[in-house]
Amino acid sequence: MDRDRWLERGRRDVRLGRGNMPPATPAVPRHRASRGHILAAAPLLAVIALVLGGCSSGSAPGGAASTTSSASPSPSSSASATRPSSARGTTLAAEDLRFLITCSHVDNAPDISRYSLEEVWASTNYVRIKECTVAYQGSRPYEPQGDETAVVDTALHGQATGDAALDAVLEAMRLCTRIPDETGPEGFAAASRDMLRAAATLCPDAPQGKIIHAWASGERFGDGAHTVGPEIAAGDYAAVNPAESCRWAVTSGAGAQVASGGAAEASTVTLDRGSSFSSDNCGIWRKM
Repeated sequence: MDRDRWLERGRRDVRLGRGNMPPATPAVPRHRASRGHILAAAPLLAVIALVLGGCSSGSAPGGAASTTSSASPSPSSSASATRPSSARGTTLAAEDLRFLITCSHVDNAPDISRYSLEEVWASTNYVRIKECTVAYQGSRPYEPQGDETAVVDTALHGQATGDAALDAVLEAMRLCTRIPDETGPEGFAAASRDMLRAAATLCPDAPQGKIIHAWASGERFGDGAHTVGPEIAAGDYAAVNPAESCRWAVTSGAGAQVASGGAAEASTVTLDRGSSFSSDNCGIWRKM
C-alpha cells in the first residue's frame, strides 16, 4: 500500500512540474568572451602588436642597433670626406689646393704635407724642418693669381709666362718655407738677387721674413767675392759665426787692398760703395 501511494505521489509531482531536480537551463560558458568585449579590446591589441614589431626590427639582441637598413650619405657629406683639409681642420676650397708643400725634418719626424705657406709656418716641428718641396697641382696652362703675379714680375721682370712663370713661383714659395742652411747649395746664398726679392715680396710675414729681406737687400751675404753697391749694401758688417780659419779682405775700386783680417777682426768690417769684399770660411755676414 505504501509503495503504491509513493508511486502515485511521484506521478502527481511530475504532472505539476515539482520534481526534485529543477529543470536544466542552458548557460553561456564563462570562458568565452562576448563579441562586444572583443571589439572593445581590438585597438589595444593593435598598439601592442606595433610596439612589439618595432622593438624586434629596430634593435638587435643586447641593445645593439639593427644593421638591416642604413641611410645613404648626402652629397655634401661625401664631398667633405674626399676633399683634403687644412691643418686647422677646415675644408679647403678648390683654389686653395693648387700647391702642395711637402717638408721633411732633421730628426726623422714624419713628413708633413700642407696646402699653404701659413700652414707650414704653423707646424709644431717648423724649427726642425730640413727641406721642403713645392708642387703645382692646379689647372693648365698655369696662370698667376694674386701675389703670384708680383713674384713673376719681380723675379723675371714680367718677361715670362706658362712654365717659366710657374717655376719662379715654385722657387719663391720654397724659399719662403724654411731654409736651415742659408749658405748651403739650396740656401739663400745660392738664389739670385731678383729671386730673393720675389720671395721677400711673397712672404714678408714668414718666420724668416726679415732674413729673406736682408738677403734680398744685400745686407746679409755669405762667403765669396762681392762688389759693394751692385751686389751688397755699403755699411759696417760683422760675421755671424766665423770659423777659426776665417779670412777676409777689402779691396778699393782701384784694386788696392785696404783691410784684411781673420775671425778675431771679423766683428766690424767697413765696406764703402765701389769697393770689393771677399771672405773664406767666415760664414754669413750681416749689416750692423
